[in-house]
Amino acid sequence: MRGAQRRLKRGHRLNGAGPNVFSIPPGKRFLATLVNALLNGRLIAGFPDPADPLSLARATLLLPTRRACRAVLDCFLDIGGPALLLPRIRAIGDEEENAVDLSAAIDDSAVDLPPAIPGLLRRTTLTRFILAWGNAAGEAKGTRRLTAGDAAFLAGELARLMDLLSTQGVPWDNLDAILPQELQEHWQVTHDFLQVARQGWPRFLAAHGSIDPAQRRRLVMEAELARLGNAPDQPVIAAGSTGSIPTTAELLAAISRLPRGALVLPGYDRHLSAQLWANIAGTSSGQSVASHPQSSLHALVTRCHLPPDGAVVHLDQDLDNALSAREALFSRVMWPAEATGQWNLSPPAPEVISLALGSVGLIEAASEEEEGLAIALAMRHGLETPGAHIALITPNRALARRVTAELQRFDLTVDDTAGTPLSETTPGVLARLVAETAAQDFAALPLLALLKHPMVRLGLAREKLLHAVSLLEQAALRGLRPQTGIAGLRAALALCNSGKENVRLTPGDITLTLDLVERLEMFLQPLATCLTSREAMAMIDVADMHRAALAHLIDGTAEDAGEGVLWTFFDELADAAESGLVIDPREYAGAVETLMQDQPARAINEGHSRLRIYGLLEARLLPADLVILGGLNEGIWPATARTDAWLSRGMRLAMSLPAPEQRIGLAAHDFTQALGARDVILTRALKAGTAPSVPSRWLQRLAAVIGESPYQVLREKGQTFLDLAGMIDAGHGEPRPCPQPEPRPPLAVRPRALSVTEIETLIRDPYAIYARHVLKLRALEDLDKTIDARERGTLIHACLERVQEGLAHGERDRATLLAMAEREFAAESAWPQVRAFWWPRFLRIFDWFLIFDERRRMTGAQVEIEASGRITWPAPAGVFTLRGRADRLEIGPSSTKLIDFKTGAVPTGRDIKDGFAPQLTLEAAMLQNGAFAATAGQGAPVDELLYVKLSGGDPPAEEDVVKAEKGDSLADMIDAAWTGLHQLIAAFDKADAPYRALGHAAKAPRYNDYLHLARVREWGVAAEGGEE
Repeated sequence: MRGAQRRLKRGHRLNGAGPNVFSIPPGKRFLATLVNALLNGRLIAGFPDPADPLSLARATLLLPTRRACRAVLDCFLDIGGPALLLPRIRAIGDEEENAVDLSAAIDDSAVDLPPAIPGLLRRTTLTRFILAWGNAAGEAKGTRRLTAGDAAFLAGELARLMDLLSTQGVPWDNLDAILPQELQEHWQVTHDFLQVARQGWPRFLAAHGSIDPAQRRRLVMEAELARLGNAPDQPVIAAGSTGSIPTTAELLAAISRLPRGALVLPGYDRHLSAQLWANIAGTSSGQSVASHPQSSLHALVTRCHLPPDGAVVHLDQDLDNALSAREALFSRVMWPAEATGQWNLSPPAPEVISLALGSVGLIEAASEEEEGLAIALAMRHGLETPGAHIALITPNRALARRVTAELQRFDLTVDDTAGTPLSETTPGVLARLVAETAAQDFAALPLLALLKHPMVRLGLAREKLLHAVSLLEQAALRGLRPQTGIAGLRAALALCNSGKENVRLTPGDITLTLDLVERLEMFLQPLATCLTSREAMAMIDVADMHRAALAHLIDGTAEDAGEGVLWTFFDELADAAESGLVIDPREYAGAVETLMQDQPARAINEGHSRLRIYGLLEARLLPADLVILGGLNEGIWPATARTDAWLSRGMRLAMSLPAPEQRIGLAAHDFTQALGARDVILTRALKAGTAPSVPSRWLQRLAAVIGESPYQVLREKGQTFLDLAGMIDAGHGEPRPCPQPEPRPPLAVRPRALSVTEIETLIRDPYAIYARHVLKLRALEDLDKTIDARERGTLIHACLERVQEGLAHGERDRATLLAMAEREFAAESAWPQVRAFWWPRFLRIFDWFLIFDERRRMTGAQVEIEASGRITWPAPAGVFTLRGRADRLEIGPSSTKLIDFKTGAVPTGRDIKDGFAPQLTLEAAMLQNGAFAATAGQGAPVDELLYVKLSGGDPPAEEDVVKAEKGDSLADMIDAAWTGLHQLIAAFDKADAPYRALGHAAKAPRYNDYLHLARVREWGVAAEGGEE
């Protein structure tokens, strides 16, 4: 039997005949054609025996994917006829699938292989290796240390490199062919680590008693190859694989040479000439065209010792003429680059192009959103054909998710067979949010996202939980960022009724919200304490706490499709304790997210029975009546050829690893195979995000081969769905921008009291006053808000107020006054970054102000700070009240001075004169009319209005005296402001007077919470003729 094995490897068929190789063209349904050919005896002469219903069961059928194995069962059932025992059906695995299920075909007593190391044990162990190496290298070179998340990512890349070496049969010794001194410094570092890993990893595997999964797969393949030599009469059929893995290709070639073996290829090109095959092989250029769709199949046929253009039997009976023409056309489209100059020598006839592309359309959408909607409409339209099966094939998972969402418009769910990374599933997102919330010590953004997650319960009914979350959001999470931790949430709740203008909680509300905080503390505080600690911990211990927190939060909610995968992930992580991975707990959230990204979660049979979304691997061999090939842009399909994190392109070539373009060749083969469906729609988006996209090279080739006119016909067919996409969300008639809002509320609800600053708003933007005082609308503050210009102004004012109070009580000691300001600063701002930036600035303002105050008090004037005043008068619609609050009054025997401190811009003299900045002039008018208690209700003439801009820079402050223009006096300015105010209130006391949005657009308020409600961007653009 050893001689038989040697003859198999040398390429001789054991019965003396040549290899038994078939091909099924793209236009034939692969699995159905395969089953028919097998049962009709076309694949293996005399097999199966029609008289023996058990004979088929003695055969083994090897397919590339598990999904194909499941689908072929349906094909056997569809045949009908007498009952049969089916052959053993096994997944052999393909380039992107590590599945290999040959155990039933191997004599376990003859093959004794160690188990494959579990995936997470390998990943975490490699992470430990990389962390140790990276941090040592970083210390030596003075660069930043690796985080656990960085190391986990690099561990995944290293694991893929190890698998590549095993599957390609490339020994680690090839690393010696790389000369470190010829590499750039970065690659020298990775080369040094690979030399260490080359020695250390096998030692770990030996101690663990396991081997790498890809190595075990290769050994299984070799064992199967040996078994075939020992049992040459067993019927074996291998079908659908491209043989892109050398050990797989060797097995497939051996099967083709068995007396009762058959190899069935997917879409072996029967239209290429010997010269074109030579171009693909690189016999003329010295380098194979790895990006050609036939590259892997050519290498496989060559391994079978067959000439590229002969001896392959094509199972193309009854192939539709249009599909045959399409196959020939795209064979030409995919010619190697050096042959494309011959495209125009014998172009396809127009009638051939029309026949080949008669049922092919092209959707070129303006955006990715429009592409997703157009695809969903095409899938929905396809369902109108009775019994038709529709499949979207795309490597773009974002597009797949978008189409899934758009199909919900039509109450359609779809099974995305490519699955979703665990980190992106509903349970996976919850796991990430738990880790992020704990790591950020209950920061507002991750905490609110966590509490609103649909799986969270915290031991409460969902409705009660959401009510409590809403209260917590308003009281503690919106507005300035609370102090960290549970203590910060409690402190914010304690101040909510006094510190927030728009929040008033009842005692019952406060009780419910505090109960929510207590539950958070009970369930999440242990994990938060851990993830904010600087003490290194074992990854598995942190993961145990993470899992416990998750279990408490979910609290028996209905299972999500990915929940089982999540618990399996934590089980496998617990089993990986042997890795000994120790991390900084603060880096756990990033590390666990990285590990989850490589764990796929697939929903099985949850969608419509005739709709499918496939990734490239999942689509292989599976039939559909309408196939939509989505995301046909460069960088997506095909994906950009990239090297890994450990080897440059030159290093890969030196180690005899395949070029990165091999994956492009496999993607091209998937593309041409999918074109064999009865109806095909090609789609792409003209923009990726906001950037123009580049059409897939295959679309560019197609346009070059068929010409612009036929290509435009393809566009016109796809335009139908783009038109529908444009109509589905369109309103009736021509779109019209809304007019500038001009609400006219009844006089009874118009405001009868405003502050002087609100008067300025009434002048600049009446609509804001309408929204605030008539509609009673208040803007929600931002989540986790950091201090901004308004808050900084409030902070500086509050500190300066404390200083002035001290001065008013006779305190002159600088240290005492500064301590008073510092206490106020600490009470108002608990953020280190605010203190770091603004406290030094305030110190400069403080020292400047002491000199300013001393100078101003030398006149003997009485100083009043934060003085409040109000004045009323009968207006046409009733009594009106004006309120004011002066920062500083200096009251002398015969006159008074008004001072306003600004941390922002000071109004211009023109705005003050024109009435757009009436604050000081109106306060002066109030003062002259006895509106301030500080003057005992007596009027006092005002002889100075002063703005002081406080910046804390150089200089720390600037004084800006309000001056009247030539021919006017300050008294004239004050009188004009007072008269103008009365006229303004009288104008708005008319029933037909509108509160127009941005009555003076050029003088819009600096801060405005209501612009979006007024839809300014809509009518403002229309008013400007398309430009704001």
